[in-house]
Amino acid sequence: MKKIKNIGIAMLVLASITFASCSSDFLDENLDTKYSTDYFETPEGLEALARSLYGNIRWHFGYEWAYGLTLYGTDEFTNANDLTNECWNTYDNRFGPIHATTALGAANGNCTAPGALWDQMYYGIASCNTIIAKADKISDVQVRNRCLAHAYFLRGYNYYRLTAQYGGVVLQTEPAQGVIRSLTRATEEACWEQIVSDLRQAYNLFEGEVFTYGKGITWTKATAAHFLAKALLFRSSERCTAQFTKDGTTRTSADVKNDMNEAIEACSYAITARGGKLTDNYSDLYANWTGVDCANEQLDEILMAAGNNADATTVGRFGNRTYNYFNPQFSSFSGGWVKRGVWIGGMDFQRCRPTEYAYAVFDHVNDARMWKTFRTVFGTNNVQDKTKDINLGDPAIVMILNTKNDHTYDQYTFGCFIQNPTWKDDNGRLAEWKSGSRQKPNSGDLTTQKGKWFPTHLFFIRTASMLHLNLRTNRFVISLQVSTKLMTVRVQQKREMPTAT
Repeated sequence: MKKIKNIGIAMLVLASITFASCSSDFLDENLDTKYSTDYFETPEGLEALARSLYGNIRWHFGYEWAYGLTLYGTDEFTNANDLTNECWNTYDNRFGPIHATTALGAANGNCTAPGALWDQMYYGIASCNTIIAKADKISDVQVRNRCLAHAYFLRGYNYYRLTAQYGGVVLQTEPAQGVIRSLTRATEEACWEQIVSDLRQAYNLFEGEVFTYGKGITWTKATAAHFLAKALLFRSSERCTAQFTKDGTTRTSADVKNDMNEAIEACSYAITARGGKLTDNYSDLYANWTGVDCANEQLDEILMAAGNNADATTVGRFGNRTYNYFNPQFSSFSGGWVKRGVWIGGMDFQRCRPTEYAYAVFDHVNDARMWKTFRTVFGTNNVQDKTKDINLGDPAIVMILNTKNDHTYDQYTFGCFIQNPTWKDDNGRLAEWKSGSRQKPNSGDLTTQKGKWFPTHLFFIRTASMLHLNLRTNRFVISLQVSTKLMTVRVQQKREMPTAT
């Protein structure tokens, strides 16, 4: 009897489960911890998606991707001692179809994957397509136009980047439905037509110079005007005209004239929209930074910037660290007098090294852009020997930039891959050095023994003449970190110096 009773209970339980499983809402799930794509069916969701487009350009200008994709392999920059993205500079067989891995010979796992460019460009384009396709869901005309302006701008900008580099690419202007397994490459002419159309739409939709998301960050009509002009000029260049002809399309002189006239109109707006005045000091664009959203980040001439706010929780490994990649390894070859930190302007990740050409295009005497673009002096931020007359901020590392035809230093051996310098001070002494813990035998970074010699002040030499002198009572000797005609100078012990004229 007990057995029958147990069977009956089991059957009732089974029946209840069966009935529950047949219920229409038993397996329905409510996503209440995060947003789903349904959010983009609402005006609030589309406006949030438009704001998120600013995150896409951070990828263009940040972390390892930016310099690998845009600087390596050009006339202006080459790789420094850190070889994370060297294969982007040499274009060698370490590239895989999708990834550049250590198994293929990449220096480390941070090497930029070739596929990353396409992924990020089309991620941004996909978001733009969604906004454009669903914009009618935004009833507020002002908000709708602002969202559309942002979407058309970034889509045009991303296609500009792709087409300028690769010619014709896949044009996807509608939200993708499902998995697309067959893609067709558009002609270069079709791509430029789409780019100009998108940027023209953005130019017409932006409400003048309205800084909705903060000055120095917000894209405006002037931002769209600038890139519209660039696209029109690029499309009418000899390069594009020749390619169009090859593809079977001929651009007439009238077509080119129309592009030029529209480019002039766009440029005129971009130049005059915010008063038409550039900052008085070129270095104000990059120097004198006092913090996030400071005055230097909001200058009128800044039309587009990859913004970073002060919220530390949103930084992560993809935060603003690009500026670190242009510093030499100062913490090693300064002998400890210059240490890493915000007070020196970053860390010495030494990914990029300017070529001699990058320096040669400037007049080293009269062109202020030379001295305001390239850092030639690193100040002391760690006084290792308090008995020496050295103060915080005194120059510790000085770069001497001489001309291509200056043979003053030909008798000495120095360079990026040499660690047997023969440069001596005026008493015939070699700078003492030893390999640092992060150095390779051929890295060329010299590290003086701590406290052996010490830095004081500086001067520059060009064609064996003193160009600038700011000394108290110093004598100069040097240890070296040289790239072609570039060397690091450490000023050592003191004595009276002659007056420079």
